[in-house]
Amino acid sequence: MVKIDSAFWKTELFPVVESLERLSRFSRFNTRLANMFEKEIMHALFSVRTLIKRFKLSQELLSETIDVLAYSKTTPKPVTWLNSHDINELYNLNAPKPKQLTPSFLCNQVIHSYILIPLHEDRKFTDILVCSDYQKKVNGFIWFRSNGSSNS
Repeated sequence: MVKIDSAFWKTELFPVVESLERLSRFSRFNTRLANMFEKEIMHALFSVRTLIKRFKLSQELLSETIDVLAYSKTTPKPVTWLNSHDINELYNLNAPKPKQLTPSFLCNQVIHSYILIPLHEDRKFTDILVCSDYQKKVNGFIWFRSNGSSNS
């Protein structure tokens, strides 16, 4: 079995972060751009999860929490591929609940995402709505603020 050096995963993160910064602002929104942004987020968080699983990140970093907003599900109707874009109908967007997630949990939410929607305003991506196949029954999370402000 070939052992892959964790340096590969760490060095791969730098171009991905640069790409995310470049993609986060745009002159005109289009779906292709949103897809590229989503792909880079997935790539970055898969790399981070790989480093977590290989014990290549400090316990200090892993004990940090990430502030997010959680939106509870408002309907007993199941979330499906046909209605997963109806966020307003499925989740209570008027009553966000601050929540803290571990880096590992957040990575898993994105990697196993059932819903992953970059939200945009004024020619930039501002937030990302994400929840996994498991969490879609309970919460939708919005996390990541491109302007650097807190989610709380």
